[in-house]
Amino acid sequence: MRLRPALGLLVQRRSVGSPPLAFIVPDEMTGLELATGVGLAFARSRDALAEEAEQARYRASQEKNRRQRAYLAGRADALCEAVARTDAAMADLFAG
Repeated sequence: MRLRPALGLLVQRRSVGSPPLAFIVPDEMTGLELATGVGLAFARSRDALAEEAEQARYRASQEKNRRQRAYLAGRADALCEAVARTDAAMADLFAG
């Protein structure tokens, strides 16, 4: 029963609006450098996903257990989808 007053205090607190999203970059960083950095981060993430998808696809081809093979193939498909979505996000980001 000791938790009730604590829970009551949590409920009674007024919710303050969420703080605005702040994107903090060094003053000397140009917009081009920022865009290049974001693009590089997307590319590295995409490459890591693609490598993981390739590994899952290979492991699925080597797997003897039908269930494990299906799991790995599904994982590879999901990772390939993530690669495609990352490519689309990069294209949208840098198209304009």
